[in-house]
Amino acid sequence: QAKSVRWHGATDELELQHLTVLWSSAELLHGKFAVERIEAASLRVFSAPSTEAIRRPDSLQLPLALSIKQLLLGRVMLGRAGNNASTLAEGVDAALDSDGRTHRLERLQARLGQLDLSADATLAADQPFALKAQAVLKGRALDHPFLLNLSGSGTLEQLEVDGTVLAGTDENKKSV
Repeated sequence: QAKSVRWHGATDELELQHLTVLWSSAELLHGKFAVERIEAASLRVFSAPSTEAIRRPDSLQLPLALSIKQLLLGRVMLGRAGNNASTLAEGVDAALDSDGRTHRLERLQARLGQLDLSADATLAADQPFALKAQAVLKGRALDHPFLLNLSGSGTLEQLEVDGTVLAGTDENKKSV
C-alpha cells in the first residue's frame, strides 16, 4: 500500500493516490506476472505540450505473460503539466490478460461523465498491431435513454468502427 506514487518522465508525469497492489510472486516462477488486484483512489496523467508527432513503437511485446484480475480506479484525470486535470472517467473496473504477444482487455466498465461504458478489446503486440474491440455506451440525451453499440476491427493506425444507436424503445432503432 502507498499513499502516493509518482513517476516523472521527460514529458509525462503519472500520480496514483492511495494505491494498493495484491500480487502473487509464485507465478513468476511460471513466467507470469499475476496481479490479483490493483486499486487506486485516483490516477492523474499530466503531459507537457509537444509539437512532435507520437512515434509508433516497433513492438508492444511484454517480456512475460501478465494477468490483472481486477483493476479499480476511483477517478482517472488527464491534463497538461502546470494546469488542473480534467476528469476523464470514474469508477473504472477492468480485467487484463496477456501472453506477451496478444493483449486482452477482458472487461472494462467505467462512468464517462453522464455515460456508462462497458467494453473489451484484443490487441496484437506486433506490427501492424491488429485491434478488435467492442463497446457499449449507455446514457440519456434530451431526457431520453439511449444505447450506443460500437464494434471495431483493423489496426491501431486504421480502425474501422461500426455502430448502432438504440434510442427510447426498440421501434426507434437507428444505425450509424
